[in-house]
Amino acid sequence: MKTIDTIKDLNLDELNNALAKTREEQFKLRFKKSRGDLAQTHLLRQAKVKVAQIKTLITQKEEVKNG
Repeated sequence: MKTIDTIKDLNLDELNNALAKTREEQFKLRFKKSRGDLAQTHLLRQAKVKVAQIKTLITQKEEVKNG
């Protein structure tokens, strides 16, 4: 998973791709947790935070583009 500093430099299309990838990872983690296979439950919160950060960056870049 990329750090927030490297994600800030991505353009809008790359951010949308990163968001889709992170959401897919989040889904897989939730599925593992429901089966009882996930020992590192902190990864769920990290994925949730990463989705929020990416969505915030997308919103900021769209405002700059449109505004």
